[in-house]
Amino acid sequence: MIIRVYRVTVRPGAEEAYERIVAEEAVPLMEKHDGLLNLQIGRPRPESPGEYVMVSTWLDQESMERFTGPRWHEPVVLPGEEPLIKSASVSHYESIEATP
Repeated sequence: MIIRVYRVTVRPGAEEAYERIVAEEAVPLMEKHDGLLNLQIGRPRPESPGEYVMVSTWLDQESMERFTGPRWHEPVVLPGEEPLIKSASVSHYESIEATP
């Protein structure tokens, strides 16, 4: 499994517009791709103003690439997101199967 961690910092005052794009466009777009196993979205806390995180778990790299395209190592930024974003980054990890 591949864990994809997308971090974005939005411009001050853009939080509401960003959350609307995530809810109405980004999440439905991701959820229609086979191979998406889990999706978690976190909004800013006082110690990290403007910073959002989206953690998605994919069955394998091929599944993830059906969503990201061949430039999987770069953040996927939707057209309406770009003016709202101050910075964006993405990291990938192989899942470790752990038993409790």
